[in-house]
Amino acid sequence: MGLLLAPGFSCVSRMRSCDDKLQVRDRSADRYTCGCGVWMTRAVYKRKPVKVQCRGHVSVRSGSFFEGSHLTLLQLMKSILRCQNLPCAVIQRETDIASKTITDWTSLCREVVAKAVFKHSGMIGGEGVTVELDESMFGRRKYHRGYLRPGQWVFGGVERCSGCCSLVPVETCDAKIPARANNRVGPP
Repeated sequence: MGLLLAPGFSCVSRMRSCDDKLQVRDRSADRYTCGCGVWMTRAVYKRKPVKVQCRGHVSVRSGSFFEGSHLTLLQLMKSILRCQNLPCAVIQRETDIASKTITDWTSLCREVVAKAVFKHSGMIGGEGVTVELDESMFGRRKYHRGYLRPGQWVFGGVERCSGCCSLVPVETCDAKIPARANNRVGPP
């Protein structure tokens, strides 16, 4: 996953690179289009080379978090802003986006946050700091019935005062020591 929005683009056509900066065109807010107007030989039609103007274009979303989405940038920004502690029904009503799309985007946002927490979780706790520890199993039953499908046990801790957290994946729920072994929770 790349940047939230790509920073800038240069025109690189299929035939050659004209190194002209791409500009935003009025017809689409999502697209940068080359304004160089260079004539190039693009294809051969009935044994004659066809000359066409450079029409290089790049989406603002390419190489970003939003690549491959069919929603407008305004709809995406509204839905992400509304994801903050609101139910999907409220987000759907406010943004006029289908409930399946809202569910997919909120799930994607949760995955991004979970990856960031796993990646940046450091040592928590210390002298005089209260840490809440717990283990959780991430998995679900099919249609919430029947046997429990295999999932991942995670041991975590949160500092009460600062809200800093640390998460460690573990093999079983009995393994309550790995957080100290991984130097994630400081001494009491």
